[in-house]
Amino acid sequence: MADSPVYTLYHFPLSLYSLMVRLAFAFGEKLNPENAPRIKLKLVNLLQQENLSEDFLTLNPKGQVPVLASPALSQPLTDSYEIAKWLSLQQVDLIPEEHNVIITKIMDGLHGIHAEALALSPDICKDGIPNQAAAMLENSQLAASHRRRLEIKSIFHDNLYSSLLDPDNITLIEEKVLRFVDNIGDIIKNRPSAASYLFGDKPTLLDAHAATFLAHLIDLQRIDLLSNPSVREYALGITRTDEWHNITKGLRTVWDESVESVQGLNPI
Repeated sequence: MADSPVYTLYHFPLSLYSLMVRLAFAFGEKLNPENAPRIKLKLVNLLQQENLSEDFLTLNPKGQVPVLASPALSQPLTDSYEIAKWLSLQQVDLIPEEHNVIITKIMDGLHGIHAEALALSPDICKDGIPNQAAAMLENSQLAASHRRRLEIKSIFHDNLYSSLLDPDNITLIEEKVLRFVDNIGDIIKNRPSAASYLFGDKPTLLDAHAATFLAHLIDLQRIDLLSNPSVREYALGITRTDEWHNITKGLRTVWDESVESVQGLNPI
């Protein structure tokens, strides 16, 4: 174990997709600590725009968290679903063979949802979602290499967010969420009555990602998208686990002005 590679997970404690990945790692270790990857956490403070630093943009030109990096990887994994798929190959217990098809199908649907649209108000963002990279490009003192990386990030930002808050797009995203919630509800309806997780008494990769997303909907007070009480109770049950508490320290999945600093949320 001491000779196994170390992987660095670049994360932000209040990032929905960072939380999904961290809970998946925690559940994997719970299932089989012997083959759990050795993870070192590295805080990327989005509030201080550390994701737009030259070093981080070199690691991930998209300027987003989470990112998993290691000399053991041919290249960094810069997407939460990429990381999830990689982890499932390291810890096969996270996707039991008998549930592989349904887990893969629902995970595909979940990661086809642009969750940020649910958290942003079109009224507040009536002029669009601020392009911080473009603003930084106004600095004439930027190094040429950093400027080029910010230009790439700026283009990525505009392509990603140009129509995110269009009413038709928001409606489409909400329809996807409702289908996802219905799918989770169907699994819960057919699981053993005493089960804590979706498929019984052991967590899966889907539990980590689905429950985190559902907890996010609860924190956003989007009960219109989460009207099934069984699905809500399932998600709340996951938030009462030791794994969830160790990751979130009791904080919600959305930014709260009472959180003065995220530095203390980055375990060594």
